[in-house]
Amino acid sequence: VSKDKLYGYVDTLGRRVVPLLFDDADDFSEGLAMVGKNGKYGYIDHAGSVVIPPDYDFAESFHNGFAKVKRDGKYGFVKKDGSFLVPCQYDRIEDFACGLAMVVDGTLFGFVNTSGQVVIPVKYELQAATWKGFDNGCMIFFQKGKAGLMDSLGKTILTPEYEEVRPFYEGFAAVKKQG
Repeated sequence: VSKDKLYGYVDTLGRRVVPLLFDDADDFSEGLAMVGKNGKYGYIDHAGSVVIPPDYDFAESFHNGFAKVKRDGKYGFVKKDGSFLVPCQYDRIEDFACGLAMVVDGTLFGFVNTSGQVVIPVKYELQAATWKGFDNGCMIFFQKGKAGLMDSLGKTILTPEYEEVRPFYEGFAAVKKQG
C-alpha cells in the first residue's frame, strides 16, 4: 500500500503490518519483498524486518532461492540469507533457464549454474545470436569473429569456423562458410 509516495504492506484484513517507510516496494516472493529507500534496495520479511540490508543499486524479486542485484555497476545473484550465489562482478547477468544463467564481462560471456559455479568460462564473444541461448541443447557462440556451436556443458560440438550458424529447425541448422 502507498500513501504520500511511501510504501508499506497490509494483510488480507486491511491491517497495516509493515509501516509506510519505503520509497519503492515489490510483491512478496518466496517470503521476502524487495524494498527501496533513498535509491538503495534490500529485502524484508512478512513482519517488516530487514533480512538483507538496502545496499544495492538495483534488485529484483526472489525466484528459486536467489535474486538478481546490482552494486557499483556490477550484477550478481544474492541468496535469501544475504550471502552471494554469484558476487556482483558482471556487467550483465541474465535469469536462469535450464539451470544456467548467462554472465557478461565486457564483450565476453559465459554461464554459471544454480550453485554459482562458472560452468562455461567467460571467454566467448557476445553477439546478437548469443542472446537466443540454448536451442535443442546447443548454443551459437563466437570466437575471433567465427561462429560455432556448444552444448550446455560448454563442449564445442561445431568448431567456430563459420561466418554464420542459424538456429535449429526440425533438427537442422544452416551454416555458412566463406570459400
